[in-house]
Amino acid sequence: MKILKWMKKEFTLKSLNKKLLLLSKSTSLLIIIIYLIFGRYFNSTIDIFLVILILLLLIYLVEYIIHQIIILPIRHLDSIARKMAMLDFSEYCSLHTGDEFEELGRNLNIMANNLQKAIVDLENTNKRLEEEVNQKKALLEQRKELVDTLAHEMKTPLGVIQSYGEGILDSRNDLEREKYIKTMIEAGEEITELINTLLDLSGIEARATTFQYETFDFTEFVETIIGKLLIDIPDSSFQVEYNSSEDEIIISFDTFRMKQVLDNLILNARNHVTPNGKIEIMI
Repeated sequence: MKILKWMKKEFTLKSLNKKLLLLSKSTSLLIIIIYLIFGRYFNSTIDIFLVILILLLLIYLVEYIIHQIIILPIRHLDSIARKMAMLDFSEYCSLHTGDEFEELGRNLNIMANNLQKAIVDLENTNKRLEEEVNQKKALLEQRKELVDTLAHEMKTPLGVIQSYGEGILDSRNDLEREKYIKTMIEAGEEITELINTLLDLSGIEARATTFQYETFDFTEFVETIIGKLLIDIPDSSFQVEYNSSEDEIIISFDTFRMKQVLDNLILNARNHVTPNGKIEIMI
């Protein structure tokens, strides 16, 4: 059994070296046989030409075999390698020669798969980094816009506090002074909310903000804010049109955060509505 395994290993053409060795020995043997057969019969020029013709045919046969077992595989490998160098992985090596060329082609295919995977991973990483950069730019723009808006919004309550403070100094009517103080307190609360908004932004960006979810009727929640910010305003110069479904809309949300959102939307509408204009609210 060991002898059979040794013979199978040694005499199977699983390497290029064995193929070339067999080819060279076979060629040499054929030349010797031709010489032994025809050498003693070289009696004329025709015989010499015949032998030369046979040798030429033998040379062409050897060249053909070399072309098949060496040149063609090398050309195929070269073509695949050139495409891989241009990052074209549309074609894979398909050699089945059973020797080093097949092993080299298999390694090229593995390298192509690894390169293709690495390029895809790199592209995905670049896209993710680009998205993160764009998100950071957008956050910076939003922060700048928010700070500008809050700075503008603070001017109104600060102006109210200043003017009503002067009114308190000039007024001798207790009811009027009480009204001024109440208005100043409301203006101070508005400034506090604006400052808290900035703090909330920092907390959200730092992922340190938590939400307290509660279940409410969203329609009722909105109507309460509408009444406070739009309907209960004396001497308002605009109309309010409100439409909502009669069915309850029960959802879970953070009431404080949702109030911030609705306050921003409604106050923005109130601040920009034209005289005798109309604010339409629909749920």
